[in-house]
This record gives sequence, structure tokens and C-alpha cells, in this order.
Amino acid sequence: MDQQAALAWVQRNIARFGGDPKRVTIAGESAGAQDVALHQLAPASRGLFAQAIQESGTPGFGVAPRTLVQNERLGERLIRAAGLPDTAPTAQLRNLSVDKILEAQDAVDVPDLDDDSFIWLQAVIDGRVLTDTPAKLLASGRFARTPLVIGVNAKELPLHGGRAAAEATVRREFGAGADRALDLYGLQRGGIPVDDPRLGDVTTQIADDVTFRCPTIAVSRAFARAGVPVWQYQFDYAPTGGTVSHASEIGYVFNPPQPGQPPLQRYWVNFVRTGNPNSAGLPLWARYSVDTRAYMAFEQTGPAARRDLRGPICTLRDTP
Repeated sequence: MDQQAALAWVQRNIARFGGDPKRVTIAGESAGAQDVALHQLAPASRGLFAQAIQESGTPGFGVAPRTLVQNERLGERLIRAAGLPDTAPTAQLRNLSVDKILEAQDAVDVPDLDDDSFIWLQAVIDGRVLTDTPAKLLASGRFARTPLVIGVNAKELPLHGGRAAAEATVRREFGAGADRALDLYGLQRGGIPVDDPRLGDVTTQIADDVTFRCPTIAVSRAFARAGVPVWQYQFDYAPTGGTVSHASEIGYVFNPPQPGQPPLQRYWVNFVRTGNPNSAGLPLWARYSVDTRAYMAFEQTGPAARRDLRGPICTLRDTP
């Protein structure tokens, strides 16, 4: 809601600074990308922006959302963990120190979350900002029809619980497709885990497929089905030839470009200016479609057109 107020201010005032209120782009990485994604689903955000960029984040990170009632109950748990009664007056809550709130957050077991650090990454269906689950809003076409750049890094974050949690995570997250997913990961009895020099060991692949890649593909598919222009990517460039990690791409968006580095900044600026990342002098970045499943791979040797990012695995899971 704070961001909606800021975007409304931009709409009212940006022309005075030489900007065009009809060409506002919202962009974010990780939790910031989730913010962008939720604005695309929030009715009150309609008309406040013209296009969007999501770097390593989606409406729900593949995590089931909370209802308003569930969120209020979680709030009560946090209050009790902070040493206050459920009925504490508002003034007492507002006087809690940041340290106290963070201590309470770390002390609370969040229902339905394997990793409690995702407490603030569950979308909340409050009926005002978000009127339904991200999955239902995307499936029914109830989202802002704005051009979208969306993607992930080849490696993002490790799996909570590590190797010991791998099979249980796959069974929980892939449901009816779990046996097939376990086969693909090499985790069925007698199988050899499928490690990858770029994507990481099998546990990292599971974490990033479930939290980042498959949700990104689900969002891309929903937008493409609605006829909205989507450009999908996977970032896999490290200056020393090593592997990437969560947020590795940010410097190549904002810092002065250097020879041999991936031209993210040029693509991003083109998109901000025109609603399309392509321009003369850059390798063609094909739009994603349900049929082509095209994406741009930003690799050690340069941008490369690819198809069907993680297709065999992510056809088994479509949670955004």
C-alpha cells in the first residue's frame, strides 16, 4: 500500500520532472521482484505503471499464500513471542523495538512453512490489496497486461535442510509428479543424484527449481497465454568463470558496463524506454510463448538464445 501511494505520487508529479507517466516501469529483485509481481495482481495498482521487470522473484516464490485469518493468527503468535498479550493496545505494539520484533519473528514457527525464514514471502489474501491467490488470479487473467521481463539466476539459494530434506521436499512440492521429479533428479532408490557444474548439486537445483525457476515459468506462461509480451532469461555469468548466486545480476544492471560483460543494462534500458528489450547491435531476445518457450541465457560466452528452461522438471509444477 505504501508503494501504491508512491506510484500514485509519480503519476501525479513525474511530468514536472520531465518524465512520462505513461511509461513508468517498476522493477525489483528477490523480494522486490515479488513486490512487482503483486502489483501486477493488485486491482488498486492498475494504471500506475506501464511495464515490469522481475529478477529472481514471483508473486509467491512457489509458496502457498496465507488467508487474512491465518495472517492475523500469525500476528498474534508474534505478539506473544514479543512478550505481550494478544489484547495489547496499539501503542504498546508500536513501541516494540526492531530488535524485539526480529527476535519474535525468529522464535515463531510458521504453519505450513518448512523454512520459517519465508515468513514474509507468503502472499496474503487480505481481500483489499490481493483479492485471490496468485495462482487463481493468473489462471483467470486478472492481472495487469503490461510487458514483462522476468528471469532467474542459474544458482540462487541452497535447499533448507540440505540433502536430508531433498526427497521429502520433492514429494511435498511436486505432488502427483513427485516420482517423475525424483527420477529426473536421480533421487529414486538406486539412482545417482544429478549434479551440474552450472546449476549446482541436486539439492541446490531442487531449491531453485521450486522457489525460482518453476514459478518464473508459471508466470511467463500465464502472461503469454493472455497475449502479453514476455521476455524470459536465465543469468549465468561470473567474471572469474565461477558460478553465480542470488543477486549476481544486479551489478550488471546498474554499474557502468565493461567490455565482455553481459549487456543487461542495454537490454533493461531499451525495455524501460520502449517496452521491448531489443535494439540494433544486440543479439535478438525472442519473446517467450507457450509454444516456443524462448529465453535468453546470459552465459560466460555471451547472450545466447535458448528454449524450454528446465522444461522436463517444471512441467510437473506450476505454482507461481
